[in-house]
Amino acid sequence: MYLYGFQVTAIQSYIFATNKLREIIGASEVIESICSTHLIKKLLPGFDNDKLLFNAAGSIRYLFNTEAAAQAFAKGIADHIETAYPTISYQQALQEVSSPNLSSKEFEALIRKLKAARNLIAPIQNSSLLIEKKAPRTGRVAYKQVYRSDHEKEWVDYSTYEKDKLGQEINQSTITAKIKTGFSLKFPTLMDEIANDAAGNWVAVIHADGNNLGRIVQKLADWENAQLKGNSVEKSKLKIFSEEIERITQAALSEAVRDTFVDEEVSTEQLIPFRPVIVGGDDITAICRADKALLFTKTFLALFHEKSKGVFKEWELPEIRKGLTACAGIAYVKHKFPLHYAVNLAGDLCKKAKEVSKQFKEEEFVPASLYFHKIRDTAYTDFEDVFERELKIEINDTVEEPTTSLGVQLSKVLKEQGIEGQTVSSINYNYGPYFIDLIQENPYCTVVDLLQKLKRLNHPKAPDGPLREWLSTNFYDTERAAYQFSTLLKNHEVFFTNMIPFHRKENEKVYYIFHDLLTLYSLKS
Repeated sequence: MYLYGFQVTAIQSYIFATNKLREIIGASEVIESICSTHLIKKLLPGFDNDKLLFNAAGSIRYLFNTEAAAQAFAKGIADHIETAYPTISYQQALQEVSSPNLSSKEFEALIRKLKAARNLIAPIQNSSLLIEKKAPRTGRVAYKQVYRSDHEKEWVDYSTYEKDKLGQEINQSTITAKIKTGFSLKFPTLMDEIANDAAGNWVAVIHADGNNLGRIVQKLADWENAQLKGNSVEKSKLKIFSEEIERITQAALSEAVRDTFVDEEVSTEQLIPFRPVIVGGDDITAICRADKALLFTKTFLALFHEKSKGVFKEWELPEIRKGLTACAGIAYVKHKFPLHYAVNLAGDLCKKAKEVSKQFKEEEFVPASLYFHKIRDTAYTDFEDVFERELKIEINDTVEEPTTSLGVQLSKVLKEQGIEGQTVSSINYNYGPYFIDLIQENPYCTVVDLLQKLKRLNHPKAPDGPLREWLSTNFYDTERAAYQFSTLLKNHEVFFTNMIPFHRKENEKVYYIFHDLLTLYSLKS
């Protein structure tokens, strides 16, 4: 038997190659269609659903009885993509397996082959002569003219035309059809339908991804092999697990959308400021109005864990009985900001949240968390670079006997917490990530705590202006900042007492929560 693997690479680069929401919608539909059961059935005579292990988010895993059948299917899907969607990059690989009961080693071998295939030089598609007309936005060969949102025509290349055509009149697309709330919803097709003028036209790009799913799949494969001892089953646990993950993600997403965006008093169709772009397996990427993003993401992550715990609590594999979790990144940007930067940042923030969450894992259970950042620059290059440049102030002082102005202001705060005689190397404004559930001996804040502090900052007498000024002054005038901080503590003692803890110390670095609070405060509508 042969395990076939197909993987679209650079999915987000393909989808977010434009800022036009209609084209983004069309691109996500293209990715969804390539891995659809409908296309697989069309290309594969004798299709067997039980041999289809996974087909979502640009990936396919299928078991073939013969190498010839696998090669024929691989050629069919390659011809389809290169004819219909020539700008999509993808890899295919085959791994010979001993039986339908796959082992983790066989999965790993396939993944290694898919990664190796990325190094192969792909033929240049849609090449042109210099004399041919080019599409102004992409530089590729012009194919047709389409109407822009301002009713002017523009020349576009074939790929952009296909995206635009698919996204033109789609409301209930294959992706939005996965969201079932029990209400009549209309999903936006223009960025202006998501952004809010009252809140400065900020939008959020959200990316959420399951924790440790790869390791769990491998352990499940090995466990099933050990149980079956060479015998076959009608439907493998891996297939069931894959189907359950898809159902859990869609159920959690549907409920989170209903709880966050739907007005249950309205019986007619509602236009909601939320657009799902990728929904596959344990993966979601979406665009929504900025002031709703944190609540939606918190709700989705909590529901994903709760629903998976209900499904897997009686499964034999101990690693999944506590349920599955996910982490998320939220990038806040202006609605006309290049979205490919935003989606890269959301992905980086999600990875950072995963790294921190894994520090508190118990066996294979990794707690859920989220990270967010608001882009103020005209471009985004690197997550670490942004944090070093915008959110870090070098100090190198001690708490016990400070010699700098920043050291003096820190000493006042940290001594109250019993932190004395320790070196402080820097002040940092990136307090996150924020956890969904409270964990013992975890110095990080929960989203619930964050929202409670935000509620206090929303009080009419809260010192939001002086706080913002103090955070800014720290970068260029430490003596003045020390005076401002001392005045803040004196004039707003009750506010700061209610905010405790508003900092944490880790490896000689102090992290303040106020920058994150002011970010959320600035997004309110």
